[in-house]
Amino acid sequence: MGQGPAIRARRLALGRSLEDVSAATRIPVQHLESLEEDRPEDLPAGPYAAVWLRAVRRWTMTAIAPRGCRRNR
Repeated sequence: MGQGPAIRARRLALGRSLEDVSAATRIPVQHLESLEEDRPEDLPAGPYAAVWLRAVRRWTMTAIAPRGCRRNR
């Protein structure tokens, strides 16, 4: 089993939808579904899968601020 189920569990624990993640990461929803369901064969060829997985992991670790709050950069 890959990292997809853990990422999905974290997203759900944050109370966020796939659409929320898609808007934040600019990754299409259908590709996020493929990542969460560990279906790499449904992702585009090349480095996309690794880059997207890293982006989603980063987002799930930093998306803990309440909605509407702005983070300092």
